[in-house]
Amino acid sequence: MKIVQTYYSYADNKNPIYDTAGFLTADMNWKSMAVSCLLLKKHYGSVTLYCNGSVKEIVSELKIPYDEIVVIPDFMQEYKGCNLWALPKIYTYSQQKTPFLHVDCDWFMFDRLSTQIEKSDVIGQNIEYDDQFYNKRTFEKMLSYGCEFPLWIKDIAESSSILRVINAGVLGGQDISFIQEYVELIKKFIHANVDTLRKINDGFVNSIYEQLFLYILSQKHRKEIGLCTVGDKLSTKFDWLPMDFSCSPKTGYMHMLAGIKRQFKSYVFVSQYLHYINPTVSNHITKYCYEHNISPLINFPELGIFLEKSKSMQQLAKENNNESKVHEISTAYDEINIKLSKDILEIFQEQSKCRDLLWSNISLLEKKVMINPKCKIISISHEDIIRNVLHLDDNILRKVTNIKDLAVVITPDATLGQPQKLLLAGVKMQIIWYLQNVKNATFKEIKNCLEVKQQGEGISKKLYEKDVDRVFRSLVYSNILVFS
Repeated sequence: MKIVQTYYSYADNKNPIYDTAGFLTADMNWKSMAVSCLLLKKHYGSVTLYCNGSVKEIVSELKIPYDEIVVIPDFMQEYKGCNLWALPKIYTYSQQKTPFLHVDCDWFMFDRLSTQIEKSDVIGQNIEYDDQFYNKRTFEKMLSYGCEFPLWIKDIAESSSILRVINAGVLGGQDISFIQEYVELIKKFIHANVDTLRKINDGFVNSIYEQLFLYILSQKHRKEIGLCTVGDKLSTKFDWLPMDFSCSPKTGYMHMLAGIKRQFKSYVFVSQYLHYINPTVSNHITKYCYEHNISPLINFPELGIFLEKSKSMQQLAKENNNESKVHEISTAYDEINIKLSKDILEIFQEQSKCRDLLWSNISLLEKKVMINPKCKIISISHEDIIRNVLHLDDNILRKVTNIKDLAVVITPDATLGQPQKLLLAGVKMQIIWYLQNVKNATFKEIKNCLEVKQQGEGISKKLYEKDVDRVFRSLVYSNILVFS
C-alpha cells in the first residue's frame, strides 16, 4: 500500500517556511509534518509527499525524510477566495493508480493500521456524527446560495436530520476505481459551483465535498469501510479522540486537528516527541526556523536557544509580601531560578534523559526513583488553602479546600526556562512522604507500600497498575522524581 501526504502552500510571494497551517507557530507546523512522516516510515518504509514547488524546497532544506517528493501544479490560484483548502488533497487522490493511504500531515500513526483496515475498499479515520450540526448548517447554507448538487446526494442530505461524514484525516483504500469515481464527483461539483463557492467563502464546505460525498457514495455502493475508530455517534467535538500528551509509550493514533493544534501542551509534545524519535531532524528544524526569525515557544539549551524568563512568581511575592508562606515559596523559587540559570544545560539533559526513559518503557514498576534533589518541597496548611495564598483557580480550589495534607513543589524546568510551581495532594503526596523516609525505591515497592497503607486505613479500593503508572509518569515528567 502506497503512503502519501499533501502540503500546499498558499503563501503568495512569501517563503513557505513561515506557514503556520493553523498551528501556534511555523516551527510547530514543520515539526508536526516531520513526526507524521517519521512514524509512517517506521511502519510502511516509504512515504511520498505531494506539494507545490516552493514547499519542496523548504521540505528539502528542513531535511524531513520523504522518500519521494512530487511537485503538483500551482492550480489553487484559480480558486482564490473559495476557501477550498482540501482541493490539493483531492488532486493527490486523483494521481493514485494503486491501493494507497493518504495521511494528513498533522496525523500521527503510533501503531500501524490493522490488516483488516488496510484491506478495506475504503479507509477513513471515523464516522463523524454531526451533533453540532456543522455539516447540516453548511449544507443548507450552500443550498441557500444556489449550489448545484447531484440530486441523489441532495435528496439523502435533505432527508437526514443529522448528517454523517467520513473524517478524512486518513483516506484511501483498495478500491481505486471507486476512489476515482469519488474524485470525479468532486471535480464536477467544484466546476459547476466555483463562482457560488467564492461567494460563500466558508471553510466548512470542504467537509461537504471531501467527507460527506465520500460517506454517501460509500453507502450507495455498499463499500466496506475500514475505520481507525469505530462508533456510530462520535462527536464532531472530537472529545472522544485520545489526546495523550504524557510521556507514556504511544499507541493508536493522534490527529491534531482544529483547536488541538493551537494548545501550548500540543506544542511542547510535538517538540519533545520529535526530539525523542529523531534528535537530528528535530535540532535541524529548530535551528533552521530560528535562523529565519521563527522563535520557538520553549527553550533548547543544547542549541543555545533560550526564552525570556517569566516574572510571574516574583510578581506574586511582591503582591503578597505580608504572607509568610508566599514569601517562603517565593524564596525557594528564587533559589531554584538562580540554580537553573547557572546549570540550565545540565538540567535540560537530565530532563531529556528521564523523558526518553518514560517513552521507551511500557512498565515502570521495576524502575528505582528518588526525589529530585534540585526541587524544593514546602508543606502548606489547610488555612493556607482557605486564604488561597497560591492563587488557585476556582475549580482547583474547590477540589483541595478539604484536603489537609498538601505541599507545593518548586522544580526547575529547563524547557520552559523557569521553575514550575506545582501543588501535590493525595497519592502524589503519599509517594513523596514515602521517598522522604527511604530516599529511593522502585515504583513496585512504592505501589505495594501504598496498598498496605490503604488496607491499614480500611480503604478497600484497589490501586490499578495503569493508574499508578500514570501518577508515576506525571511525577517524573514534572521533574519532581528522577530515576536513581
